[in-house]
Amino acid sequence: MTETVTPDTGAYLVLGLVVIFTILAAFIGSMVIRYRSLKKDAQLLDQFQQD
Repeated sequence: MTETVTPDTGAYLVLGLVVIFTILAAFIGSMVIRYRSLKKDAQLLDQFQQD
């Protein structure tokens, strides 16, 4: 009889999680940078309206 052996794919799981969290961190960082830029643009528009 042949015995079925399940391959060890734990390393691929860890690698996949690292990739997913890296992409998520880059996305969140991008959103923070865009928010700060938008805030500066809004302040500049308010300044132009006051002048």
